[in-house]
Amino acid sequence: MLCCIQMRSLGIRQRQLSFQEYEGERNELKERHGFGETILPNGDRYRGYYEHSLRNGHGVYLFKSGARYEGSWKDGVKEGHGKFLYPDGSSYEGNFWKDQKHAYGVYKGENGDLYAGEWRQGQRHSYGVYKHKDSGAKYCGFWENDRRHGKGEILCGSYKYMGMFANDQPVAGGKFVFLGGYEQHGHFTSVMMDAAQAALTVDTPVEEDTGEEAEEGAQVAVLRWVPERLIFPDVVEPSVDTETLTKKRQKELEEEKALVEAVKRENLPEAFIVPDIFDSFCAM
Repeated sequence: MLCCIQMRSLGIRQRQLSFQEYEGERNELKERHGFGETILPNGDRYRGYYEHSLRNGHGVYLFKSGARYEGSWKDGVKEGHGKFLYPDGSSYEGNFWKDQKHAYGVYKGENGDLYAGEWRQGQRHSYGVYKHKDSGAKYCGFWENDRRHGKGEILCGSYKYMGMFANDQPVAGGKFVFLGGYEQHGHFTSVMMDAAQAALTVDTPVEEDTGEEAEEGAQVAVLRWVPERLIFPDVVEPSVDTETLTKKRQKELEEEKALVEAVKRENLPEAFIVPDIFDSFCAM
């Protein structure tokens, strides 16, 4: 008898957990169809449009955690343009695809950092601009799997660095450009350094910081800048006339433009095309 009572209680509990409160339109099959509002078993709420009991069209989803999404839905998942507000105060506004950030979108972090650019399945991918709120430094360039990868620039106050990146680190040759047009060309190289000394250096760490203190005498890898030559804007080699120099600079600009055009030809969705916002963003 006790066993029967327990089974009945369990059955009642299962029915309660699967119960959803819904008020809204239905079709002839009694499916949720049209505009309606649902309270889910976990406390989440949805107010918007349905097609055959699946969220479709515009709707607002309120998470019990405090997060909020308002935007487009397709077959029950976020797809199209929308805005997601996270409980920690960060936000994302842009395109979604299969419930993930995809194509162009703008993400603002809890700390005020801002990323405006392309996404692929929830990760920064292709061209984008990342701006640090505290320092004002910006990275304008290409990304792959949420890391800086490809041609890019880091703008920091009175100077900028231009070069190639791989796995979030500068690689191969590049140059620093200072106010007045002075340039220092060189390359980054990986060197081993005492951990205590590395903590004081301005060189870029290669290994990610785990937050743990390194053992005394431990060696860590850092990236060190190796300068090769200086170029002064007012000094022109006697063998190079002004017309030739102008053509050379024009060619460099055309090569950079061709790089952006190449991205457009990689059979990417139309939303991957680099918008004009980046030109004004990098010029800030």
